[in-house]
Amino acid sequence: MDHQEHPDTRPTISPLRQRMMEDMTIRRFGDHTKRDYIRQVAEFTAFLGRSPDQAEAEDLRRYQLHLASLGASYARMNLACTALRFFFHITLGRAGFGDRMARIPTPERLPVVLSTEEVALLLAHAPNLKYRAALSIAYGCGLRVSEVTHLKVADIDSARMLIRVEHGKGRKDRYVMLAPDLLDLLRRWWRERRPQG
Repeated sequence: MDHQEHPDTRPTISPLRQRMMEDMTIRRFGDHTKRDYIRQVAEFTAFLGRSPDQAEAEDLRRYQLHLASLGASYARMNLACTALRFFFHITLGRAGFGDRMARIPTPERLPVVLSTEEVALLLAHAPNLKYRAALSIAYGCGLRVSEVTHLKVADIDSARMLIRVEHGKGRKDRYVMLAPDLLDLLRRWWRERRPQG
């Protein structure tokens, strides 16, 4: 049987998309942000019906009007604006292009705050000590799920009653206060499980 060469079936990436991905890598954008920005430019390209580097200012206005007519959320409208500005300003080097795109002010809503009784009930129903500790840290210290899952024993500073949070939102490090009862809970979990790292 003769060896037949099979053509490479991997999808090719356009030079513009490749350059945009490189520009985001240089700026250390997270994977989630990269995916969102690429998707926004792809959706704009589909709307435009031609290569996005051929867009005119009026095309951006028409696209925003299109999104608004679809009932796009504030977050969706603003993500499209930010992604397209990045694409035009950084990847294409068209300074000022897209500056007139409207950023939609997000209405500020008060967060839902659980009562003391509701928090106690939630913690009481945690399946085990590990989950109770994780929920207590998240709620008591205002940490995100990803921040809780990346905590290490070395991040707990019991002498100063602080928790060091590394690479939180925006890749920023910060300290949060550690309550004595939360420290006791963490020590109980550590004695029970002796987690490594």
